[in-house]
Amino acid sequence: MCLYFKSLRSGSSGNCLMLWTDETRILIDCGIAAQRRTRDILEEHAGSPSEIDAVIVSHAHTDHIRYDTLRVFEDHGVPVYCHKDCLPQIFDKHSVEKCPDLRFRTFAERRFRVKDFVIEPVRVSHHPYFLTHGFVIHSKTDGRDRKIVVATDFNDYDGLVSHFADADFIFVEANYDPDLLRQNPNPNSDYHMENSGTGCLLSRALGKSRSLPVAVMLGHLSEERNSGPIALATIRRVLSRQNIPLDFPLYVAPRYEASPTISIA
Repeated sequence: MCLYFKSLRSGSSGNCLMLWTDETRILIDCGIAAQRRTRDILEEHAGSPSEIDAVIVSHAHTDHIRYDTLRVFEDHGVPVYCHKDCLPQIFDKHSVEKCPDLRFRTFAERRFRVKDFVIEPVRVSHHPYFLTHGFVIHSKTDGRDRKIVVATDFNDYDGLVSHFADADFIFVEANYDPDLLRQNPNPNSDYHMENSGTGCLLSRALGKSRSLPVAVMLGHLSEERNSGPIALATIRRVLSRQNIPLDFPLYVAPRYEASPTISIA
């Protein structure tokens, strides 16, 4: 069985990640503005919104889930998973009362299954009023357990290193560069990871790993306070200082288009 990942959109203008096997296709977040655009993007990359088996929501911010996308999932009968304590925030923020046929399913802190995927929610530190989770996702391919880690929208990696260790693929936030932040101040940056912090998280996790990942992709870059070249250079510099070999591809997720497809197994 093959296992693939693709970022469909990444950044404060909208986030949507897709992970799939031959039998199962899930989205992690979908904060794309406008129903038509959502349908077009999913038709281009998934064949049809109805091909999605589940949408897993990290938190209630509009760049991760919004009324437009909830309407699309309602129309196609796609179940939307969120933490039980996040559900009231989604109802308050996204006019869910206008989607009477939407299929919500809640999770707590324990693992849950969506067909080929076993998903472990991991709470991360983000905005104090919005409960936020990253996800450790397991899937068995060719008799081996594959581990995928997805975490964006956090500002502190304390307690996260062990979750990232021994991952086969990592998608992680590298939101801003401190010099660019000083030039373009934004108080919301306090809730996100700066590039060198992401580099430290990766170096500590990879230093504890028995093998290196197939690839790492940096996501949720600020449009005004970061750039792909700056993020990549910073991460590479931190890894080099810690003697972590860069024997794997390091990607940046595009903001307004899809990333390359990553073959994990």
